[in-house]
Amino acid sequence: MQLNNGAETKINKLLAKYHPKVAAPAAKPDRCSTLPTDSVSAADCASFDKVNKMRANPAMAADHFAKKLKDTALVGEARYNVYKTQKQLAQEKPVHKLEWSDVLFMAAEDHCEDGSTGHVGNDKSFPAHRVARYGSATDIEESVKSGKWDADAAIMRPGAVDLLFDSGAKYVGIAHCKNGTVCMMADSVSTNAAGRAEIKKRMDAAVKLDGTEAIRAQSKKLQLDLAFWSGKQREAMQSGASADKLDELEWRINAIIELIRGEKAKIVALKETAVAKEKDAKAKAAKIAAAERAVEQEKAVLVQA
Repeated sequence: MQLNNGAETKINKLLAKYHPKVAAPAAKPDRCSTLPTDSVSAADCASFDKVNKMRANPAMAADHFAKKLKDTALVGEARYNVYKTQKQLAQEKPVHKLEWSDVLFMAAEDHCEDGSTGHVGNDKSFPAHRVARYGSATDIEESVKSGKWDADAAIMRPGAVDLLFDSGAKYVGIAHCKNGTVCMMADSVSTNAAGRAEIKKRMDAAVKLDGTEAIRAQSKKLQLDLAFWSGKQREAMQSGASADKLDELEWRINAIIELIRGEKAKIVALKETAVAKEKDAKAKAAKIAAAERAVEQEKAVLVQA
């Protein structure tokens, strides 16, 4: 059936009046991974962003090292390493952005926690073995940096620039831990059943940890209710229902929307409370540690006396 312009305009006005849209949540900065922050940390995502910035603009990275060469205190082997890195970066061309891979991240995390300083883990695993725990990948490359993370030191390691600007690589996962940092790159990645189960386990654990499990379940139920009554409203409009019926459906839908907003507010409040408790616990632990150090120092003074 063909609608004339006047009828189409009238229908659009009725849709706008009686079929309200759920307000989109406030935009949040994208994280590199959907895994919770107790798995993929801010440092992991920051390194991911830095890798892509350098791949997109090697000239900027070369300029950074050129500025380091102006430091007259930088001499000997350290100066040569900076010079060599700067020269290599200046010859690189921009390459495409890498995508984050939770499979590569979990494999890198395993190796980082293992504490091995090479590519063979203390459990005798190779990079491909660690990836196979969670999925599969082709042309896997791995960089292992022990000790405290230093971006400049990492890029100056032998082969690091070649790895960073590998034009065939499409995916990356970077894991920081107390032992150092492990970066894994690959041309293709897929997740297996064990990998999907591990990702779900981590996400479910995060929900239970912040105390929002029941609230999220209620919010999901309300979303289903909203979809159901929105469908009823469309049916009523298409069948020419009375204004009273449409008003009733509008009221019901708006009430559900308000309930959904309320559940979201509860989640935000609980998360803020959890963060505050964690900060308080860390502050108390720091005070206890300081007091214990003071006692030990006092004991040492008494022993010497």
